[in-house]
Amino acid sequence: MQQLKLAEHIFDALSNNKQITIRQGHRDILLGDLEFESLELKRKCIVTVTSVRYCRFMNITDDEVTDDGFHSHVDMFMKLSKFYPTLTSDDEMTVIRFRGNECENT
Repeated sequence: MQQLKLAEHIFDALSNNKQITIRQGHRDILLGDLEFESLELKRKCIVTVTSVRYCRFMNITDDEVTDDGFHSHVDMFMKLSKFYPTLTSDDEMTVIRFRGNECENT
């Protein structure tokens, strides 16, 4: 099964109806089941990927920004830079939308 890692505080957002994640680079994510695993506690959650979109950072839509919990593109850039220190506005990004979840140890 395909898998992505999430920081603990981001994994916690899954229980608050988080339905999107934005990643630096081109991620080969397929529609269908995806397992999220938290980095430290190794908690697991299975979701269903409903769409995958590739674009430059500067072309991420306002809806995608706010749906992922950011206040603005600047806010998103500052927070994602903590995970991706080399992030630039021209970087390719992968926008993954998903629904439902089957989580354990949340």
